[in-house]
Amino acid sequence: MKKGLLIVILVLAAAVAWANLFPAQFMGVALTAERDRNGLSYKTTEVDGETWHYLEGGIGQAETVVMVHGFGGDKDNWTRFAGSITPFYHVISMDLPGFGQSARHEGWSYRIGDQADRVHKFLTSIGVNRFHLVGNSMGGNLTGVYTHRYPDSVITMGLFNNSGTAEPVASEMTKRREAGEPNPLVISAIEEYDALLDFVSVKKPWLPAPAKKYFAQKALDNAAFNTYIFNQYKGDRGAALEDKLPSITQPTLILWGDGDDVLDKSRIDVMTPLLANETVVIMPETGHVPMAERPGQTAQHYLSFINQH
Repeated sequence: MKKGLLIVILVLAAAVAWANLFPAQFMGVALTAERDRNGLSYKTTEVDGETWHYLEGGIGQAETVVMVHGFGGDKDNWTRFAGSITPFYHVISMDLPGFGQSARHEGWSYRIGDQADRVHKFLTSIGVNRFHLVGNSMGGNLTGVYTHRYPDSVITMGLFNNSGTAEPVASEMTKRREAGEPNPLVISAIEEYDALLDFVSVKKPWLPAPAKKYFAQKALDNAAFNTYIFNQYKGDRGAALEDKLPSITQPTLILWGDGDDVLDKSRIDVMTPLLANETVVIMPETGHVPMAERPGQTAQHYLSFINQH
């Protein structure tokens, strides 16, 4: 074996060993590289004594797109999706209070209305006053409530597999919960993380072993508090958004993965009669988090929509 090739193999072996021994440090480097590649920078700001962690990028003088993650998610759920948006728009993606790097407060209300008001204070504090707003799952519910409360701030509304409405056809998650089974979005052991990925995706994203170890540990560490938020959120998951939709006149994109086991796409049939100006896209072979599972394709649908408005 040539000496140069041997050195390369040894360096790669050392890097793999380092990544497996120190997954948090590995992910710090990997996430920074992924954000850079997609035109995003990590930032923080203080609002009412709380530190907000967010990603910002794109064209500073362009219109802004604000992205809201779902239950158990964080700002990086949008990173690869944002890579298709940053060449044309200014982008903000933040950790909602109680998720990601945000502080977790026992006794706080994490209901959708309270979260929407906190997001409004955060955006105002960083000078973002009018924008396109898009949210996934719980974040889609928040997007609808925010648009209803602060209509002058929102140019267009994007709802990706959103909660907050009735579900004419029960999803797999609804069936499991009604049968008294554990919440499939909250793990109780590291070994359950693969099942969580399978549940929210049609085609489970590939993750290198150190990354999977890191994300699985994070999901386990946050399980108890996520359950606390999920239980508070119970009253907002049903039809709480429906009475707000008729007052929303902003152009609205409803985008859904047709393989979503968490929230059934029959919710679209509830929303379309209530909205004044909606566009519907159903993505085949896609699960609950389309912007993470199929970021490029999802972004093209979204860009086509907001470019019209």
